[in-house]
Amino acid sequence: MLLLASAGTVVLLGPGASWFRRTTQAPVVAPWEREDRAVYVADMSRATPTTALSSDGRPGTWKVVPFSTAKVTGKMLFSAPGRTAPVPELRLAVPVRGWHAVYVGINYQFIWHRPQLLKLRFASDPAFTWITREGKLGLRVAPEERDSMAYTDRDIVEVFWKAADLSGEDLVVARKQYDPLRLWHAGTDFAENIASLAYLKLVPLTEREVADFGRINGRPETRRVLAINDMGWLRWVRSREELLEELEPLRGTDVSAMLWGTYRGFYCSYFRTRAGAVPTGGDNEFQKFFSTFGEGMDRFRKLGIDPLEEAVSYAHRIGIRLVASIRMDGPKPPPYDGSPGPFYEAHPEYRLIAPDGSPTLRLSLAYPEVRQRYLAMFREALGYGVDGIGVIFNRNFPFVGYEAPVVESFRQKYGLDPRTLQPPSDERFLAHQASYVTEFLREIRALLDEEGKRRGERLILAVAIGGNPPAHPYQPSLPGMERATLEFGWDVRRWISDSLPDYLVLHPWRALEVTDAEVRDLSSWTRGTSVRFMVDFFPEELDPEQIRARALRYYAAGTDGFCLWNTDLRVKRPAEWRVWSALGHRNELEGWRDLERRLFRIVPFKSLGVYNVDGCSCHSTG
Repeated sequence: MLLLASAGTVVLLGPGASWFRRTTQAPVVAPWEREDRAVYVADMSRATPTTALSSDGRPGTWKVVPFSTAKVTGKMLFSAPGRTAPVPELRLAVPVRGWHAVYVGINYQFIWHRPQLLKLRFASDPAFTWITREGKLGLRVAPEERDSMAYTDRDIVEVFWKAADLSGEDLVVARKQYDPLRLWHAGTDFAENIASLAYLKLVPLTEREVADFGRINGRPETRRVLAINDMGWLRWVRSREELLEELEPLRGTDVSAMLWGTYRGFYCSYFRTRAGAVPTGGDNEFQKFFSTFGEGMDRFRKLGIDPLEEAVSYAHRIGIRLVASIRMDGPKPPPYDGSPGPFYEAHPEYRLIAPDGSPTLRLSLAYPEVRQRYLAMFREALGYGVDGIGVIFNRNFPFVGYEAPVVESFRQKYGLDPRTLQPPSDERFLAHQASYVTEFLREIRALLDEEGKRRGERLILAVAIGGNPPAHPYQPSLPGMERATLEFGWDVRRWISDSLPDYLVLHPWRALEVTDAEVRDLSSWTRGTSVRFMVDFFPEELDPEQIRARALRYYAAGTDGFCLWNTDLRVKRPAEWRVWSALGHRNELEGWRDLERRLFRIVPFKSLGVYNVDGCSCHSTG
């Protein structure tokens, strides 16, 4: 059932300077020129195969539920988890032609905060888009919150998906299947969710509006964004198709490189290895942190697919550089005692030593054997064609302690035993400890330069610092930036002067987000050098207008660009991702006001099933 509807006066979507009327006052959101000709594709009971549809949602089917809003009446889809009888994909003809702005209407049920995830693509798309909940879902919303992104399960959330030429297209609808998939680190199983789709809203675009969309695509001068997934992609991905779905959202955006989670400790996410170890799945609940990743690798081994090979190939196909990143994990503390790999277990003699002489749960970079093992792993990744190495220092620090060679070399240099000093009072010893980390980066830089010379290009070294507050190993507050970086074992000034990293990423450290003062400090160190300073942008979930405003603030403080931690989560929230992925458009951000109303709408139900929602206070959980 197709419905033509007047869309009112509020425009949805997207960044483009000519979408604003310029006046002597603040910019005003302008409507789409053809907003009143928007088409709703709202009768999902027309999807095929019809055998996959039912009125009761029996296993193996999508449940069809009638609904209405003030603008549209239709039949929407719900899908329950289906371990024994997974629901098939659906196809539905899209009976419009030409370029349209495409919005997706979804109802998110308040079911004990279980995640909800839908997969959509048009028939000509190379990969599905994963769409999960964004905004603030609650049992009720206070009147003062109604103009924000707060809603209940008696609403439809209408989010911008994409602009597309829809001539002769079919819509393909799917959900994450159980195969099996345990997502312990995500807190639950994303197969264990309700998926829903109410409608598509299609707004025909003029030639000018189509040209505007072209201008928000990534250009060489706007590619100021790094993506990072910290091996989180193995929480979701169990096939070649799903692996490509992790990278496809980066196409045509301001993302220049993906720091692809390739290592957690001494575990690696590829199969051609002698230096590392491939994680495997398991049933021990207390070792699931690593075995969750192992379940993904077990699946790829069974399919005969090397995921790093696939990731490098597809990233290059869509114009993204893929950097192999490492999170230098130790074992998780009790009760989750998962090991970071056999090399750690086999070499207790390389443990980092605390000031009191006790061994810690990490290996020390003071030992050449530890650094050489990492370098051997990185050399393997370079053999796959990765474009560089990313080192995540903002977890599991410090990386050098009071090991015998550290103590003895300091004694020879200064005639002092560092164990008699009050940590972290002596800056000489801090610099001495940090020198081993710097040596590690020099060795990585030399490895990259050797391979880069062979390829005829400079390969990327990205380094992330900071940490989850309160994360300081000695005291509850941090001193100034110069001293703080040294106390964590990072001689950042030396790294910059020696041109070791290409990107210096600051993760939240003193607070739950990077502060303006931190940006001013560190950007002053990199200004005029070859090193680009990037803010790791937190919180991960913000409404579009907050993202825009904070990005402008960071640019004013001196950042060169941004890093997006857990990109694998962010790409699944389309309204937010539209802004995250365009943050390199520094000069245009000022004009992109009121993004929230253009990208995200809340549409109340008038009826759902047999219930008049206007006349009752029913909700899903009772």
